[in-house]
Amino acid sequence: MSPLPDRVDFLVVGAGPVGLTVTCAILNNLPAAQRSERSLLLIDKLPSPDHVPQNESRALALHARSFEVLADVVDAPEERQRYLRAAVRGRDSAPLLPDITDVPDKVQSVTQALLERGEHIQHASMRLHGRVQPVLRGGFASLHDTQFRQVCAVPQRVTEAVLRARLADLRHAIRSGWSVVHLEKSPGSFAKGQPVAVTLEHAQLGTHILQADFVIGADGGHSSVRALSGLAFPRNSYDRPLLLGEVTLADPRWPWQYPSAGFNGLEATNIFSSNGFLLLVPVPGGRIRLAANFGPPGFDPKTAGKRSEGGGHVEGNRPTIPHLQWILDNWGPAVPTEWIDGGKGDRTVKPSTIVDCYWSSTFRIHHGIVHHFLDPESGSIALIGDAAHCHSPMGGKGLNTGIHDATSLAMTLVRNLDASRDARLRALRAWADERRKVGLGVLKGTHSLTVMASLRHPILVRLRDLLFRILAWVPGIAKRIARETACLSDRPRGWTLPKEV
Repeated sequence: MSPLPDRVDFLVVGAGPVGLTVTCAILNNLPAAQRSERSLLLIDKLPSPDHVPQNESRALALHARSFEVLADVVDAPEERQRYLRAAVRGRDSAPLLPDITDVPDKVQSVTQALLERGEHIQHASMRLHGRVQPVLRGGFASLHDTQFRQVCAVPQRVTEAVLRARLADLRHAIRSGWSVVHLEKSPGSFAKGQPVAVTLEHAQLGTHILQADFVIGADGGHSSVRALSGLAFPRNSYDRPLLLGEVTLADPRWPWQYPSAGFNGLEATNIFSSNGFLLLVPVPGGRIRLAANFGPPGFDPKTAGKRSEGGGHVEGNRPTIPHLQWILDNWGPAVPTEWIDGGKGDRTVKPSTIVDCYWSSTFRIHHGIVHHFLDPESGSIALIGDAAHCHSPMGGKGLNTGIHDATSLAMTLVRNLDASRDARLRALRAWADERRKVGLGVLKGTHSLTVMASLRHPILVRLRDLLFRILAWVPGIAKRIARETACLSDRPRGWTLPKEV
């Protein structure tokens, strides 16, 4: 591989899904006349993508708005035009592949590749423990103003593999093993045309200093770019850790295909109880992802352990199958006395019995947001994704918000390439203000829902449950839940469905 350049227009730090998205979006939308003139470098501190264990994943849900922006700015233009002919892009146009990890070397349509590798979830529900039917349920089929009428549950490692394949199709590559160890900036450097001096370090190759006209920090919750830029990131932690597990059950159709248990197809299930909240999401391969902010008696999370790269959270002890089984048995959906045996002929085992645990973890969850998405001193450094915000997993908004950060920043940069320095800086400041406003909204919404879901005082629990039952009678509430979950409220003002040209 060629040596690192000494000067670049864009330096992207972090090759997770957000860093890959902003890189692909910039490269995909550069005017043809400028592609040979503009330089971009994407680095990541991991030695290679294989450094992340294949049986571990973090973010899961991709919402309608994320597919819209990926189709609009990351998919190849010819693929974008081909799929605009379809009114709906769902399971009929994207059958689930037998091996979702088998990603081709190059991809032109990220949206199609992801739709083919994810479970298509049709509903999002809020349930109260002990009740069969959901108190609130939003169906994504009601979203008639989008092509993507589902939540797509696809493991983050698969999302990253698809984006790397798109990057390869754009004739670009990740420079692995490089970390940022120093940033030297000056006041007003962007407006003055002065680059940022960036010192990079590699375990085998030593150090390298380069000049970057614009630096994008997409390097996660423990962002080096954020720390070295001096950008404040106030955040707090929730009192209780989050237990996660991806498991296989005795009947992989439980509970989604059990009408007697109150289900009718794949859904993202939020169960509120007097002990906390439990999230259940179907995952490709007949597995189920569960997340709970409580554990069985005697379980010690010990979340003072190693740091997680996703969201800046802190990892602790990993729950075992008995720990996860206790959560499902005591706080999961009610198991009917008669159940579909799936042809096994063994009715002595409950359908919710865990037969295998693919991976598990425990995290201490942080919530917070940076004061500035764009460095106010230099104007040359931007933060996106987990480097800029972290919050509760309620609603699955984390990765989606990061993708929206990335695509909107990329288009702000590309659309203003020929503008004056002052005009470009004004556009970047407007972008930063808008993204912080959106991030604050996500933070407020997920925090409020998490606090409500975590109530334990009997009187407060009863009041919360009563509130949900009252909300169920509000006209249009089901569609509003679906729209909020799909992030369609994050569309810019005046947005309309794209048309074929």
